Amino acid sequence: MKKLQPSETQIEIQVLDYFAKRGWFAFSKETIGAGGNKRAKRYTRFALKGIPDSSIVRSFGLLPVHVEIEFKRPGQPRTPGQLAFALAYDRKGGHYWLIDSLEVAKEKERELEVWINKRLQEIADSVAVKSELLSGSARTKLPEGSGLSEPEK
Repeated sequence: MKKLQPSETQIEIQVLDYFAKRGWFAFSKETIGAGGNKRAKRYTRFALKGIPDSSIVRSFGLLPVHVEIEFKRPGQPRTPGQLAFALAYDRKGGHYWLIDSLEVAKEKERELEVWINKRLQEIADSVAVKSELLSGSARTKLPEGSGLSEPEK
């Protein structure tokens, strides 16, 4: 007997519930399609094909993180519009996930945690350097004769 696969909606609910319980702002999007609905009263010029199903958002101190999520049943391919959106979003530095199970979502979360920790360290290092420069202590570390120290008065 063939095992029933969960529907895309069931996967979406399970995954969004998981992230919401972990402190993320998790939400599903309702779209009317890039072609627009002829009966819709709102302007849809900026609607895109392939918009992901959901998003999760959370701030990690100075680092806000926004992830676009496309849900599919296991083995189900993305549409050409979804592939195009994923490529365009990734090229702009966004986080885009294709999720077909809670297990895949947890793995993506672990990968994101590594990225977040790296970025937070980079931010901390940058703040430390800026603080050092603003305090003037960096001037005392410059080698003599470098031409970069303050001229004598």
